[in-house]
Amino acid sequence: MLAACSRASGPRPPNVLLVVIDTLRADHLGCYGYARPTSPRIDALAQRATRYEHCIAAAPWTLPSHASLFTGKFPHEHGLRIYVDDHFHETLYPLADEHVTLAEALASEGYDTAGLYANSVYLDPRYNLQQGFAKWEFERGWADAVNAAAFRFLARARERPFFLFLNYFDAHRVYNTTPHPGVTAKPAIRDHGQALDRLIAAVMPGVSPASPEIVESVTDQYDTAIANVDEAIGELVGELERLGLYDDTLIVLTSDHGEFLGEHLLAGHGKDVYAESTSIPLIVKAPSQRDARVESALASTVDVAHLVTSSLPAAIAARWSARFPHHPGSGIVVSEQEFALPKDLLHPVWGHRFRRARTAYFEWPWKLIDSSDGEHELYDLAADPHETTNLVAKDTERAARMQATLAKALAEADKTAWHPRPDSTPVRSDAAHRAELKKLGYTGDEDNH
Repeated sequence: MLAACSRASGPRPPNVLLVVIDTLRADHLGCYGYARPTSPRIDALAQRATRYEHCIAAAPWTLPSHASLFTGKFPHEHGLRIYVDDHFHETLYPLADEHVTLAEALASEGYDTAGLYANSVYLDPRYNLQQGFAKWEFERGWADAVNAAAFRFLARARERPFFLFLNYFDAHRVYNTTPHPGVTAKPAIRDHGQALDRLIAAVMPGVSPASPEIVESVTDQYDTAIANVDEAIGELVGELERLGLYDDTLIVLTSDHGEFLGEHLLAGHGKDVYAESTSIPLIVKAPSQRDARVESALASTVDVAHLVTSSLPAAIAARWSARFPHHPGSGIVVSEQEFALPKDLLHPVWGHRFRRARTAYFEWPWKLIDSSDGEHELYDLAADPHETTNLVAKDTERAARMQATLAKALAEADKTAWHPRPDSTPVRSDAAHRAELKKLGYTGDEDNH
């Protein structure tokens, strides 16, 4: 952990705004090819920014993916993943203080740092993701509540540049289905997760797909939620412009993971590493950028720390290039699923589907899924973007070579990776935290740590 200090010499660094729209899959945005008008404001931002065609979440659920976003490390390096015993009971640990986060780096360069988040569970301070943030506050509610807090922060007079992290929760269960005309043919059902529960009950046994009506009802809810948070993004950009901050601010808009809507007989997230849960948007607006760019190099959430620091004045960029080395095209890209959360892992009907660790490894357009149960998969994403045809038995040579490359990279990374020690203290939940876990669909009636 770094102590904050000021390095005010040289040109004034730009402000940094990091926006994470929780649970947002890329293929439901207009700028990524979606037909429904879910995202006109995000699309407009992409028209004067750099859009990465392919960005992969380091993990298909919030905690490890945010840790990767902040540390520039994969889950197998930073250690925020599920640890499962022989009885499939899981343990989680907080982010170790020894990791240096993007917020700590920017605070040490004199930035005013703040994090405002709507995910009440996995961004809770007990997980220690707030390292380096002078302000770390939970904003209960939809995007308008996050925006209200953000606008108060932005309105403050300051002599230092700021680093502001915003986490919006509208596209996460329970979806924000506030009516948004023009997105769906009929208004989305407004409920407390019952439609999603019907989809889960239909597909999670792994036997047959859900009816089109069930899928449509949840998809309408999800798309309405995206449209609602998109409106808030437009208001956020407008406020930056109104305050004269837009041109001097580096904006990064991304997500932590996506959402299954029945594909692969799955619903929700935190269950597997197919594209619906791992393919996320990445849009980067550099200071004073006005023209659209499209970047084809494969990107990952671990690249964000480098993308931010490398956009700062040369002296600052040089100080952090070794600490945050991952950048698009620089090395391996993986997405890691260590088993699943207890609600699925211990479920009496479909728990057997998730008693395995899965790592997706990319050599674009090829994707290998290395699975601890031996059920490996290989896909050509250019020809088969929805991952319907497993080529592992047909292209055995490629699969074996990719497995060997992955194994070598993981073994090398393990030499410096964080692992729980005998004195490591796992995260414990109190009654209030357990209630939030259940409300957001992370637990059922089973005990949680």
